[in-house]
Amino acid sequence: MFDYNLKRFILSTIALSLGSITVLILSSLLVANLDDWKANVVSRGGLDLITITPVTLDKSRGLLPEDLKALSAIPNLTICPVTNAGDYNTILSHGNNTRAGLIEGVNTQYPAMKNYEMGRGRMFTVLDIAAAKKVVVIGTEYLSLFPGEDPIGRYITVKGIQLEVIGVLAHYEYMRAGHNVIWDKNWVAFTPYTTAQMYFPNNQNKIHSIVIQATKDLDLAVQQITNTLYLCHNMRDFKVDAKITLVREFIATQHKYKMALYLMSGVTMLIGGLVLVNMLLAGLAEQLTTLCTLKALGAPPIYFLQSYLLEAFHIACVSTLISILSSFFMLRLLSSVLDSTVTLQMQSIEIAFLFTLFTALFSSLFPAILAIRTPPTQQQIGKASC
Repeated sequence: MFDYNLKRFILSTIALSLGSITVLILSSLLVANLDDWKANVVSRGGLDLITITPVTLDKSRGLLPEDLKALSAIPNLTICPVTNAGDYNTILSHGNNTRAGLIEGVNTQYPAMKNYEMGRGRMFTVLDIAAAKKVVVIGTEYLSLFPGEDPIGRYITVKGIQLEVIGVLAHYEYMRAGHNVIWDKNWVAFTPYTTAQMYFPNNQNKIHSIVIQATKDLDLAVQQITNTLYLCHNMRDFKVDAKITLVREFIATQHKYKMALYLMSGVTMLIGGLVLVNMLLAGLAEQLTTLCTLKALGAPPIYFLQSYLLEAFHIACVSTLISILSSFFMLRLLSSVLDSTVTLQMQSIEIAFLFTLFTALFSSLFPAILAIRTPPTQQQIGKASC
């Protein structure tokens, strides 16, 4: 205030720093979770994908090539039929090496829709699809079938059908807590959907799902797709799943995280604010004589208000600096324990500073008002007049 008490200043700074550290760490973890979610969504094709799957009902006919033709009349859609040549338990083999995994029959547009890129070799073409060529593009999880070999030009066997490997997809990795959270993106193989329909058992002209990418209004696309399929089927024996529902679920979850963050930060800041009020009141009691003397000399009320607010501002700045340094090392330690990266974000630092500054300034108002309202004694007025 009028002259700083170092002990009081340090205790007030520590109290506010604890609250600021809480804000920084919790908000950084929230941002890290958001980054994880974004990485998962982007790695799987973003938020503009729509998946249509059949629903088993009496007299349902499933998804047929006629549905593709009807859907192709809807503008601003990229359409891909998917015919599974096997699920995640299907055995892929090369020589004596075997591996269970997923193999999907798709068209040439599917990899781009799902954000896949080629690592080496090539993707099959429209001509390969038209001729139902027995070719396959594999993910990096299947390289274990070819120890010490170049897989390009080699063959894998799936359900007795030999497929020539013509390409290998790029490897995808996003580590969190020592685990690749998008590992299953590498555990996939693609073959032309016509090949899956022609050569694999029980797949004759069968479409297991249709994946659609909407280039414009997603909600409108979902409505148009639903109406078109209903006209074709005369029943709702299909399910239209848009990732927009995933967005809404995530927003709701993120809102809960933010509420928890604000609640915990508010509680810690309240405790820090109460400590600061007590420290300032203690300082007021210690310097009561000085305060009354200044009043007797004619110091205006704004002087006392400015003094308390200035001290609060200094405490907020020092507290934020201490909390940034402490949070940096704590997050480094946390990252090493989790084997992942959690970093301080500028947005988190801004939020922490605003929380701390508001708490400090608000806490200083009561002591400032009390100082302004404390009248000097007649004795002090007399000494000042002398």
